[in-house]
Amino acid sequence: MPTEASICKIQIGEFRNVDPDSLAFAFDALKSNDPQTQNCQLEIKMISAEAICQSNHHSYHPAEANFYACTICGDGIGKLISGQELEIASIIMETVQIETMDETRKA
Repeated sequence: MPTEASICKIQIGEFRNVDPDSLAFAFDALKSNDPQTQNCQLEIKMISAEAICQSNHHSYHPAEANFYACTICGDGIGKLISGQELEIASIIMETVQIETMDETRKA
């Protein structure tokens, strides 16, 4: 039996510089090109940025408001733990039943 994609789950990190609305627009424009994806829904999960500072290894959320510095000690980013993701988390496929001409005539 044929299958089609019903849900595509994407994870986007806060620092990835991907606009979710633009991604959704492009996804909707492209999905109509293939019968197996035309009914697929896009689910976007945004991943918050998390960093560890250079000197004291504090875990914090880097933000523009504090110039991306550690909110505890003021030091710079030593390592970005999360926030750069751009991943397909999952694609849910469903089996589709196709009506034959005989089944259509019986109805």
